Amino acid sequence: MMIYLINSIYGGFGGFSVGISFVDNKQLSNYLSDRGYPELKSVDLSSCGFGYGIFRNFVIGGLGFGGFSNSDNKSNKYARYGLSGGAFSLGYVIYSSGKLLVYPLFNIGGYSYNLKLYEKSNGSLDDVITNP
Repeated sequence: MMIYLINSIYGGFGGFSVGISFVDNKQLSNYLSDRGYPELKSVDLSSCGFGYGIFRNFVIGGLGFGGFSNSDNKSNKYARYGLSGGAFSLGYVIYSSGKLLVYPLFNIGGYSYNLKLYEKSNGSLDDVITNP
């Protein structure tokens, strides 16, 4: 038991990253395109942030990510979608050296995908409220 306490690791770390998300939205894009909206992009810029604390070799933390994309808004109709999510992470450090930590993680979380459709109108505010 004494060896375990001497070799226990404590501390924390976190970070931020930017990347590309690939979204399989071809069927939705085709559906909207048939109704006069421009095609949705299947690749978008996304970002991610994460943070972890280590206490007696247990890794506890979480992560969050998000991204969005716009369709071509030069026409009267256009769309904007976003994706976001997060997860709780739990792991254990199985190897540690001065420059390397090896720890498997278990993540549980969720994500959402939202879509907003826009249509430009020349009508007055009363027209839009009466006939949206």
